[in-house]
Amino acid sequence: WIEDKSGQLLLATTASPVLTTASRYPIRVADKIVGWAIGAEKAEAISTLLSFLAQQELDQKELANALWEKNQEMSLFQDISTQITASLEVREVANLVIEEAGKIIPCTSGAIVLLNPYTDKLEVYAEFGKVNLDQQMRLPNPKIIQAILDSGKGEIINDTSQDDRCDFPNFSLHSLICVPLKTKDRVIGLVEVGSEVDIAYTPHDLKLLLMFADQAAVSIEKAFLYEHSRNATAIAQETAEQLH
Repeated sequence: WIEDKSGQLLLATTASPVLTTASRYPIRVADKIVGWAIGAEKAEAISTLLSFLAQQELDQKELANALWEKNQEMSLFQDISTQITASLEVREVANLVIEEAGKIIPCTSGAIVLLNPYTDKLEVYAEFGKVNLDQQMRLPNPKIIQAILDSGKGEIINDTSQDDRCDFPNFSLHSLICVPLKTKDRVIGLVEVGSEVDIAYTPHDLKLLLMFADQAAVSIEKAFLYEHSRNATAIAQETAEQLH
C-alpha cells in the first residue's frame, strides 16, 4: 500500500496489507514525511525509491523557479540600467535610482544618501515618503546610516523599535533595508527603503536591492565625474576670459 501523509490510500496491490507481516516505511521529501509505503520487507525499498524520485522532482522544480527568477531579475535590471545610465546629472540619477528601488522592493519610503565629494559630508540627494532624513542629516549622522557606511554591508531591520540605531526624531518606519552604494574601492553612499507598516523583508529582498545598488553606484559615480569635469571646464573658461 502507498498512502499520503494523512493516510489516504493512493495505490494498492492487494485489497489490504497482511497486518501480521506489514510495516510502515516513511516517504520523505526535504526531511518531511509526505507518505507511507506499507507492506513486507520490499516496502522499505519502495519507500526509499519514492523518496528519491520525489526529492529529485522537487529539486528540478526549485531549479526551474530559480532560473525563472534570475531571468526576471536580469530583464528588470537591464531596463533600469538603460534608464539610469541615460542621465549624467547626479540628482537626476539619484531620483531615478530611488524611484526604481521603490518598484523593486515593497515600501512606503526611500532615500539616497551620498557623500558629497566637494564638502566631504553626507547629503540626502533624493527621497520619498516619510523617512525625514533631510532633517536628520543636519544632526550627527543617524547611527544606522553610519553603520552601513562603516561596514559596507547591507542590513534588514524588520522591527526598528528593537534597534537603537534607528532611534531618532520623526523616524516612523517599522521595517527597513539599507544597502551601501559601492564602487571598486570605496563606499559613496547608501540606498534606504522601508515601510511604515509591518513588512517581513527577506534575504531575497536584500539580494535584489544589493544587485540594484551595485549598478546604481556606477552610474552615480559616473555622474559625479561628469559634473566635476563640467565644473572644471567652466572654471577654466571663466579664468581664460578674465585673463583676456
